[in-house]
Amino acid sequence: MKAIHSFRSDKLRPYLEMVGGPELIKPAIYIMALSAATIRKQHKDFLFITDRLGKELAEACKLPYTEVQCVGESFDSHPCFWVHSKVHAYSTIHEPFIHYDTDFFLWDALPANFLANDVVAFHSETFAWDRYEKYNKNLVNAGFTLPPFMQTYWTSRMPMNMALFGGNNWKAINEYGNTLQQFIEDNRGFNYATDDQRVTLEKSIALIEQLWASYVIQDKLKVPIAQLLTERNILEGSGDAKVTHLHGFKQEAMKSGRTQELLFKLEAKLREVNPEIYSAVRKFVTSGVDIDAMVLEAANGQNS
Repeated sequence: MKAIHSFRSDKLRPYLEMVGGPELIKPAIYIMALSAATIRKQHKDFLFITDRLGKELAEACKLPYTEVQCVGESFDSHPCFWVHSKVHAYSTIHEPFIHYDTDFFLWDALPANFLANDVVAFHSETFAWDRYEKYNKNLVNAGFTLPPFMQTYWTSRMPMNMALFGGNNWKAINEYGNTLQQFIEDNRGFNYATDDQRVTLEKSIALIEQLWASYVIQDKLKVPIAQLLTERNILEGSGDAKVTHLHGFKQEAMKSGRTQELLFKLEAKLREVNPEIYSAVRKFVTSGVDIDAMVLEAANGQNS
């Protein structure tokens, strides 16, 4: 089954400024490289959907993708809609696939019986329903044009974590992706939204991606979504799946000023997993290339 990474670089600079500054670019590159290295060990075909800067980073760091699609011109929404590269994958891939977040590490192959399902995701998040209710209220109050199923399926409370998402029923996934593309189009790419609206949208991405997927695929299309881990696995830190989603730890390390500690651990692990990629990444981040200037250029919309 094809593996997919996606990356929208014009969102990277604003994100880094939000969590601590552009010096965090190095850990971000190491995280992506380690994710790619672990996934490539388990997947023969590995597609990278990105823009010009993403392609340059992948080439410079020798990231092990077997195919790169440079489709930055397709990300015509405002950078606040940072999942647009994922939406592009969901709506355009016409074969079985698994999309992995770039901070997701796959230490061992996923179970064959799990991969045989129509649609799969990382785990459900009904334990976080209060948060999703807040996201929904804020999004409704912000005045965006929203899909009609928001009210139709509201009582079906099955959001899911999509750090891992895909499956064999790519037609169902395409329909979900096209629903999100229509939401982008209906709101003119959020390019005319106010600053307050954009902040609300960005904070509501989990609802838009992870709950709406359940509404379209499970409720509308009646296609069940298999979960790799149970909610008990997540809450208790248990389960047999040999995977790591670094999102929460990454944010905590960055906000608490432990960026260097995170960087050292990532360097050591990447060197262990793939010495060649480690050498390429280290050469790139220590080469004197003004990475922050490259990211700033992307943030300023010069990266199609």
